[in-house]
Amino acid sequence: MNAGRALAALLFVLAPLVAAAQDTTNTLQGGIYTIEYPQGEERLARESLAWLQESEADLAKRLPAGDEPVRVVIAGSQAAFNALAGRLGDVRVGGLARAHEGLIVIKAPGVQRSAGRYPEVLRHELVHVLLYRNTNYDNLPRWLNEGIAMMLANEHTWEGPFTISTMYMRGQIMEYPELTGVLAGSPGEMAFGNAYAQSLSMTRFLHGHLGDDAFWELIARLDGETFPDLLMEYTGWIPYEFWEAWRRSLWGIALVVSLISGFGLFQFAALLVLVAWWRKRRQRQLKLAQWEEDEADDILLPSEVLPDGDLYDWELDDDEEDDEGR
Repeated sequence: MNAGRALAALLFVLAPLVAAAQDTTNTLQGGIYTIEYPQGEERLARESLAWLQESEADLAKRLPAGDEPVRVVIAGSQAAFNALAGRLGDVRVGGLARAHEGLIVIKAPGVQRSAGRYPEVLRHELVHVLLYRNTNYDNLPRWLNEGIAMMLANEHTWEGPFTISTMYMRGQIMEYPELTGVLAGSPGEMAFGNAYAQSLSMTRFLHGHLGDDAFWELIARLDGETFPDLLMEYTGWIPYEFWEAWRRSLWGIALVVSLISGFGLFQFAALLVLVAWWRKRRQRQLKLAQWEEDEADDILLPSEVLPDGDLYDWELDDDEEDDEGR
């Protein structure tokens, strides 16, 4: 009985490995890429090679690939994928990269949950490999790593803003430390998708704030410097302040998405809240401006007084504006 159970357990462990071995018996070589693919998928392998080489050329300015080889395994079944994916062997996961090994494992379109996303998933995983080769991975936050991969793969172009808008209006935005924890763990499906959507949104916000050249300059410097130090140098923010600035920017996205998607009761209520907040903020700014104008001639600033009590000869003509964040 014990021997039978042991044999069954052994077969259970070996079955995925056998499936993986049978699944990728063919290879295709091109440039730095070696593609292993299942029987009957030669056309897919050739298309994959073309997509990889096209992406490599497209990304060469910012993330050069170098001469080290890249191994790509196309899994023709969930079992074959699981054998190489380990803890990430999940039906939700379309591909993965072991960047330090130069390895990409991707499900064939027939195994993907969304077969039409195969080229985007392949490019996404290639970006992870290129980021590893051009930065110090220890200095690259996980959310930024995933955000760059999605941004460069043109993923969530349309659905991303809708997801973020919904998260914002439902109070589901993850705080900075929480986001890192969710990406590092094995969360439920909703949290998994939300974390990726938030990573992409934060990355796009940072890219938009810095501009393309400064953004990629910061990424390149991660090869030898830490992200918090570079973030402070380029933006004046610590990570939490960056997160807060990004979160404050979401009301505009929520408003636009509500207008595009039509109004249900929930959307209409959310819009009223946003409008009320904007009006209150505007009224407060106008009131502060009026107070500053009324009191400008009456307030004596310490900087206007000399050590012996005399006044400087000039006055401040322009009041500084109240900085509410970027």
